[in-house]
Amino acid sequence: MPGLAAAPRASDSDSATEEDLLRLREATETTYRKLREIDEDSLPEARREEYWRNRHIARAAWEHAENAEFENLVEHQKEQLPAVRASNAKLAKDVETTATILGVLDVVSASLGILASVITLLA
Repeated sequence: MPGLAAAPRASDSDSATEEDLLRLREATETTYRKLREIDEDSLPEARREEYWRNRHIARAAWEHAENAEFENLVEHQKEQLPAVRASNAKLAKDVETTATILGVLDVVSASLGILASVITLLA
């Protein structure tokens, strides 16, 4: 359709950057919305089929761009899993250490209580 901007190209890298995906999604959404604004009845009969084909292609492109953006987010989260696992393991170890220290403090406190009782009895 005339007047509609072409979607920007993704970078030459294997995976598109988040910025590339965002620009692509915005461009395809804008194209689709512009096509939706066209009054089908204002088109000549010969152009209506082309209009619906272009509108369908634009909608599909927009959906694919949204899916690619979501897939990129999922991949990013997968890359973060080892760091999250390591952090969770460290947290679990820290909790275990804290529990051990609290247990030792409880024993020391009880021992001091007994010692205080013994001192009181001896005095």
